[in-house]
Amino acid sequence: MGILIHIPSYILIVEFAVAAIARLTNALPLLHARTYRKSRLTAPFLYPIVPFQDDVPKHMRYVGAWMLLTSIMLACPATRGSIVTLGLVLFWTATGAWSQARLGMTCRVPIMNTCLAICVYLTEREGPKRTLSFLQLPSCTQMPVAWYPSIIYQNISSAIMVTTRSSDVRDKAQDTKEGLEGEESPVVGEKHDLEHKKPASLSAKRAKTTTKSSKSHQPKVEEEPPESQRTDGARQPEKDGTSEPGTQEDTKAEQSATATAEKPHQDPDVPSNILEKGIVYVFFRPRVNITDPESVEDVARTYLLLRPIAPDARLGEGPIGDHGNSRLFVVPKKALPKSAGERLMVFVDMAQVSFQQLKDDFLKGTEYETKTRGTSHVPPATPAAEGVYAITSTGRESHLVYMLTLPEELGEVQEELGLKKEGSFIVSTKNPSYPGPANAQLPKKPEFSQGIMDEFAKKRWIPSKPAHFDFVNAQLLLVGEHGVEKATEPQKDDEADGKEEPKEVLEEFEDEDVKRMEGLGADISKAIFADLKARAEEYPKLKTTF
Repeated sequence: MGILIHIPSYILIVEFAVAAIARLTNALPLLHARTYRKSRLTAPFLYPIVPFQDDVPKHMRYVGAWMLLTSIMLACPATRGSIVTLGLVLFWTATGAWSQARLGMTCRVPIMNTCLAICVYLTEREGPKRTLSFLQLPSCTQMPVAWYPSIIYQNISSAIMVTTRSSDVRDKAQDTKEGLEGEESPVVGEKHDLEHKKPASLSAKRAKTTTKSSKSHQPKVEEEPPESQRTDGARQPEKDGTSEPGTQEDTKAEQSATATAEKPHQDPDVPSNILEKGIVYVFFRPRVNITDPESVEDVARTYLLLRPIAPDARLGEGPIGDHGNSRLFVVPKKALPKSAGERLMVFVDMAQVSFQQLKDDFLKGTEYETKTRGTSHVPPATPAAEGVYAITSTGRESHLVYMLTLPEELGEVQEELGLKKEGSFIVSTKNPSYPGPANAQLPKKPEFSQGIMDEFAKKRWIPSKPAHFDFVNAQLLLVGEHGVEKATEPQKDDEADGKEEPKEVLEEFEDEDVKRMEGLGADISKAIFADLKARAEEYPKLKTTF
């Protein structure tokens, strides 16, 4: 009994100790690398609780130190049941659940750790026997230990209520011993009642499961509901071949609007030099008062819209979903670098924005009044391409590499904008402390964090990191490259660990995106805008020719 009742504390001690080791040292290389990738994603959501938003190593050491302290306090009998220890466990469990939820990850481990922490607290405070009674658990001789975690999880709330009630009973029972026994008898009664009823209920549950399983092998026949009872918005065609408004395509679009394609933690072998990957959309906006551009000269600006996802995620069916983490880059000279060595400066126009903000402030057209020309019309943004991208690192350089999914065949528009079926650029971030060329200066400098400014030191340019893209007016230098081989070159450490090659990851990612976009609609413009939760009818269609 004594050993079994302390199992929750042993589990927490090991968990926090291993988590601390993975953050403080490289003694567990695989776990350390995985923790680093995860910390890089969760660090922005834990700021300012963890005061290192952009410096991942410091972030890991800070959290690791607290986890080590928590593990030590759990291991020490004198502090194991203290409210401080419970607070530390619940605090770091809650922060983990919060950051994981923001990334779309599951929170099973934080929830279970919360239950374990409360069990440890009750055990140390009330003693093993009273804890079993409070949690409505029979003794270990009458129930298999394997059932304990699920029952603890189900009855944790009632345990807290019973603890409060028992405290009141003890206060009232100080006058007479009989009063104490009389008040505690309902708890004991509940325990005996559970001991007698639990096996019967479990047997009934097994019988019900068996019946359900046997039915699952029978062929399922679905009858078509009467037309008057149909709720999918589609009606059977009339005999003359006409049909009411509402088709299966509309129903499919409505269903896909509520889905999400991002499936995190599905690719554990992603190489470490892929700093970020995601979906890229290319738009352009015609000049003022030009609704139908006839050449690239009628284009005012080109835009790159990046929607990042977790590096270890895969794509399923449906739209990509909105996590409010999209970035919009402006290409002032309309076309991306078309040849190796060609340079181009771009800047971040919008950062950490939602699809709704993009629709309100970027996609739609606007009108304004002038004294000389009257009302002028700024056309809405026109889609030019969609695909996948990755930010990779080869040590001294960072690269932006992309592979286009739509359109299948590139046309005049894509060629004029410098787009290829696949391409890459060396990408560097400009130090805002140094003035830029007169024709490339912005009215306001990016408000980089101190951690990023420390990376610059006295350098004018440094290899770009995904964190740099989260600041408006950040200026980036793109340098054209020959193909994507250099940008997707595998690292020796990744090869030794059996990781996938970056190019293979990107090609698989592109294949997943092709299937996903096909499911969003046969019309490529509708598919792109459906992915952005926008109505394609309100915007221009994707163009391949002027």
